[in-house]
Amino acid sequence: MSHEIRTPMNAILGVQELLLGSKQFPKKDKPLLKSAQASAESLLGMLNQVLDISKIEAGKLTLNLEPCNLNQLLNDIHAAFDTVAKRQNLILHTSPDPRIAEVLMIDSLRLRQVLQNLLSNAIKFTDQGEIYFAITVLADDHAGQLIEFRVIDTGVGMGADQIKLALQAFEQIPTTQDHRPSIAKAGTGLGLTITNHLVNSMNSHLYFESAPGFGSNVHFSVAFPRSSIAAANTSFFDSLSHNHGKLIAKRRGQANLSLHALVVEDHPASRQILSLQLEALGIETQVCENALAAIELMKDHRFDLMLTDQSMPGMQGSDLARHIRSQGNRDLIIIGVTADIYALESRNQFLSSGMNGVLIKPLSLGALENELMRYFDSSNCPQDFPESYSFAAFQNLIQNDQRQIIIILDEIQKVHEEALIELSPDGEAIEIDESRFQSLVHRVKGGAQLLQADEFVQACKTLEAQGPLAKRVEQFIALLQEQNKIIQNYKARY
Repeated sequence: MSHEIRTPMNAILGVQELLLGSKQFPKKDKPLLKSAQASAESLLGMLNQVLDISKIEAGKLTLNLEPCNLNQLLNDIHAAFDTVAKRQNLILHTSPDPRIAEVLMIDSLRLRQVLQNLLSNAIKFTDQGEIYFAITVLADDHAGQLIEFRVIDTGVGMGADQIKLALQAFEQIPTTQDHRPSIAKAGTGLGLTITNHLVNSMNSHLYFESAPGFGSNVHFSVAFPRSSIAAANTSFFDSLSHNHGKLIAKRRGQANLSLHALVVEDHPASRQILSLQLEALGIETQVCENALAAIELMKDHRFDLMLTDQSMPGMQGSDLARHIRSQGNRDLIIIGVTADIYALESRNQFLSSGMNGVLIKPLSLGALENELMRYFDSSNCPQDFPESYSFAAFQNLIQNDQRQIIIILDEIQKVHEEALIELSPDGEAIEIDESRFQSLVHRVKGGAQLLQADEFVQACKTLEAQGPLAKRVEQFIALLQEQNKIIQNYKARY
């Protein structure tokens, strides 16, 4: 079921993503395409929920605990839902406890799923007001931490009978005359059921404090063991120390080193999409439809990378990887691509066959690029536009004179330079008090908000909220230097 539906969905979403990123696609038609993309993603989400509930009912849903930076996970969730809340004129307040340990053993995939569902429901059923997302350490010792997650909204609320009904599979939360979610928001009626089961699997219980017309307060507490192993860190600031330019530059035809990839996929549409995605990243690509054809191609061609479907007629992807390694080929990067959404829970089966990694269909261009960045150096190629700027706030000023954009960017860069001079007059960070630091960050954030640079804004908010001051000063300097490079690249366009 999963493979047969998710494989064509991979092609549908892949085509939509590539067309949205194409300069040749008519701008006037992009809103229609975005609407189709949203519908396809909604359909995929429903499929995932049906598969989850099937696994729950079969008693096969298990947790996969790994070292996790919970603060980073919470920042990512806040960044995603803060934007959603603002679209509905709501305010999302996220309050993480500063005592949260740096690394805990967590099934981050399932915890994220639970928190996203609770926040999504809170936003869905709140027409006006605020959403509060509080994370509190209730107990702390050498073995681990007991952490409470609480989502409070000022929405329509629910009675006891409505809560009981909402926790049943395939039952929608009842609507009222005053609040009827759109069809696009309706879903399958599985979200809370799955959330409740996942919380139970974490040895916890989902508590509801709610009444019609008075909003809802949903909370649960989980005990997380400590870990001495560092968590994988992919925060915005860590990305500043890695130059991700090669693949982005290749996308723009600027790379001076060419990679060669082989796509092994039996589904024609998926094969074409994977090929186009790799080519969009500047990678020369050949394709074939099964493992035997791949083995023959490898006799006459050298490849740096192989993307192989797992479920193919005859030899499967993991068998192909095992065969390649048995022939002594250790340099080829082999990444499995599968429609099995639970593959990440059993990724060791893929890795033990000789694969370097595994990706889940549908596969976005960003997910593919992030995975490839783990294996291919990009140190010699500049990163042009890590995030986009918008000049909509200056529309009246710019009008038909695009040169005004340069003046605007010069003013914003001037603020950055003044901050850099104060923070690092001789090229090295100096001591500064918290009050002055907050003032500098706030001033810079104002420019980022005018440019609607979401990642830049979120990075500033993170600097305002947490961490040792000396470290935040260093991160702020790196952030300003990075944004100045982006500004220079934008100015070169006008």
